[in-house]
Amino acid sequence: MPKVSVVIPAYNRADMLPRTIDSVLSQSHDDFECIIVDDASTDDTEAVVSSYDDIRLRYLQHDENRGANAARNTGIRAATGTYVSFLDSDDEFHPENLALTTAALEKQPNYAGVFTSVRVIHDGHIENVLVARPGTVSFERICSENVIGGFTCAMFRTDIFDEIGYLDESLSSYQDWDLFIRAVESHEMLGINEVLATHHLHGDRISSNKSSKFDGQDRFLEKHGDKLTRAGRANLQYARGFVYADHDEYENAAHSFKTAFKQYPYDLWYLYHYFTARCGGYVFSNALSLKKWVKATVYDLK
Repeated sequence: MPKVSVVIPAYNRADMLPRTIDSVLSQSHDDFECIIVDDASTDDTEAVVSSYDDIRLRYLQHDENRGANAARNTGIRAATGTYVSFLDSDDEFHPENLALTTAALEKQPNYAGVFTSVRVIHDGHIENVLVARPGTVSFERICSENVIGGFTCAMFRTDIFDEIGYLDESLSSYQDWDLFIRAVESHEMLGINEVLATHHLHGDRISSNKSSKFDGQDRFLEKHGDKLTRAGRANLQYARGFVYADHDEYENAAHSFKTAFKQYPYDLWYLYHYFTARCGGYVFSNALSLKKWVKATVYDLK
């Protein structure tokens, strides 16, 4: 039985999947199994996995497309490792990822899991870094903002899902924040400040689908609205503003940023994006790029 089960949900990512699998097989910590769950792909995903001759790879397949959360749940149920680590089919682990996350969780056996900092790449360029604050996350903090990040940065104890439940397959977005709230409500999660994964952005991600993003947000709010702080509710409006901006709806984006500031008038980024959105797409895009460049420079991402 391996120490770690890496779960990779895959749907029509045959061209990017080799990079993801290679990053797992290149780990300095080699006590793992890698479970690729093919969510009824129509491309060469199965052939890509079959091209590898490594007994640590396992291939599972859905008969019909059920979504990434269903694929992750299939992987969790099939996992034989003590820990489950998630990796999207177009992202990649850094070589020391499993070694450092496993070592951290071994020292804290009662924790639900650990999470790391993540580099964000868009069109081959560093766009952002999602920074994991070292130390544990309080329940109030996770109800104010998804400070953990996405699935690619997180490792969990496998048995924790029997306690907190599996991933919510009814959510079309915010699945990660939903899981993190349920985990931190009854357990602790530990942040590792080091950048141990790379997240790649593409135009066909869920964030580019406005209706799916908003539907997931509304369902998430129905589910956790009584737990969210004022800052958490404002954060949802803030996120909605960026979705509008992605679709060149800058008037709606400005309205969302303004609503966020009214709900929580302590975060000046809400005003920053409100005023730049009022100026239109050119100003907003450049102001956002400046913010991300400064953040990437501060953390000296290479």
